[in-house]
Amino acid sequence: MPPRKPKSEAGFKPKKSKPTPVFDDQEREQWSQLFERALKAEEKQNFRNVKGQQYFFADFMLHHVEQSRFEPRHAPLVNRLKNMYTLYPLAAVAERRELISESRRHLHSLRGEVKAARPSREAELMREKIRRLPPAADWRDVPVQFVKGVGPKLGETFAKVGVGTVGDLLNYFPRRHLDYSRCTRIRDLRAGEAATVWATITQVSSFQPPGKQNLFILKLVVRDESARLNVSFFHRGSAYIRKMFESRFPVGAQILMSGTAKWDKFSMGLTLDSPDCEVISDAEDATESLNQASLHLGRIVPIYPLTEGLNIKWVRKAIHQALAVYLDRIVDPLPSSLRQKMGLLDLASSYREYHFPANQLQLDAARTRLVFQELFLTQLGLQYRRRQRELHEPGLSLISGGRLGEAFLKLLPFDLTRAQTRVVREILADLRRPEPMSRLVQGDVGSGKTVVAVLALLEAIEAGYQGALMAPTEILAEQHFQKIFQWLLALGIQTELLTGSQGTRERKAALARLASGEAALGIGTHALIQEGVSFAKLGLIVIDEQHRFGVKQRALLRAKGQSPEVLTMTATPIPRTLAL
Repeated sequence: MPPRKPKSEAGFKPKKSKPTPVFDDQEREQWSQLFERALKAEEKQNFRNVKGQQYFFADFMLHHVEQSRFEPRHAPLVNRLKNMYTLYPLAAVAERRELISESRRHLHSLRGEVKAARPSREAELMREKIRRLPPAADWRDVPVQFVKGVGPKLGETFAKVGVGTVGDLLNYFPRRHLDYSRCTRIRDLRAGEAATVWATITQVSSFQPPGKQNLFILKLVVRDESARLNVSFFHRGSAYIRKMFESRFPVGAQILMSGTAKWDKFSMGLTLDSPDCEVISDAEDATESLNQASLHLGRIVPIYPLTEGLNIKWVRKAIHQALAVYLDRIVDPLPSSLRQKMGLLDLASSYREYHFPANQLQLDAARTRLVFQELFLTQLGLQYRRRQRELHEPGLSLISGGRLGEAFLKLLPFDLTRAQTRVVREILADLRRPEPMSRLVQGDVGSGKTVVAVLALLEAIEAGYQGALMAPTEILAEQHFQKIFQWLLALGIQTELLTGSQGTRERKAALARLASGEAALGIGTHALIQEGVSFAKLGLIVIDEQHRFGVKQRALLRAKGQSPEVLTMTATPIPRTLAL
């Protein structure tokens, strides 16, 4: 039996489907205008694939292109646009910028204005450069502009705050954190406290203040199970922008708001001061939004130092993106045995938890780890420098019989304390060793640091060298001079004072006695490190209140002699201020 023929072959004609009508001129222009507005909005947001009410930019554009009704001859261009916006979320910022430019060229062609142009030579070179960019030797050296969502323009803004690489970005630490992690009932809000409110929008309105062009105030009324809350937002823009903002807050939608509660004199009640908001259109998304809070609310959020043109949300997104890409490449400089002994987090977890902490305990643990690492590496660096100086810089062996020191002790109307005796013994032992000494003496005001310093200076003087004592102010230098001058005068040792306010004749005479070696000790301020000041044989430098002098200033004084020993004194520990 022969196979049955299709109806079309048996004399029946298949029913033809009605062709979809193509755009008329007015529809084509409306479609094109909406397309162009979307492109401009994405450009203003630095090509970040922003989310609107329903769609992300790329999804909206893909949907908009799929709904178009152009002539069949434009099918290749339409398919090209579909492919472009399918790839858009995966593209780097520079590539997205070129895709937007290419979209605009295709739009002109679809409007019938010009043929779709080829990408410019400059654009092709840029894309080729990005494609062939060699991997950085160290992820920390990758330019920040190549972090997804940053790009060259925002990268230039980051450079204003010293962030040029991914390493700089991850070390751009928050100056503080705000805890928005727990939802507070409206009735329980307290003025001055940060809070997160989960409520339902019951009323939306806006108005233009009298005499304020292009300024409007958007007012929301929200309610939870405990009370009602009024929230106001100030915006600039046209009537179109005003309506657009109103449409973002549909009545009946649930909203998550995080901010600081304050008293509002207009509503005579509490409100939230310029809160961050996230609107949930349907109830199914509400639980998910609470469980998976955004970067900006519903959690402990980082507050970063900013500059003009740098938005805090951009900073958070950039750091979050960098952590997502580079976290697994972070190598911890601290051995695991040390971390376990000290109870420290690993470095990767510390970066993640300090920027975006899961809770307060994790934030504290991350801060502890990062502070420990900075102090630990600083100490390693100091130890290395000290060791290198001992190995490569010749030291002086200031050996004497100790007669001047014994004579000085007899002049004192008191005996040294046990602490003073111990410190003097350690300093003298260092002075007699061939390695260079660099010792810090810390003690409260009135604890006897000056006596310890004089005993060290007498050791150097008896060994045939000169001494120098530098103080940060003229008052302190004169106080030291008046006290030490009387002590050493009884021992037959000449002391000179050098300050900026000295007369020319007096200063010239003091300089001559120090240069000739007639004066064994020079006491002064920054004047000691100025040009024209020289010592015949400088062997020991004592620096009082050492934290008030810079490294270069101390180095200039050391340059007055041949590798002189250095003794520094302070009444307070070295005040190294940390950013954390």
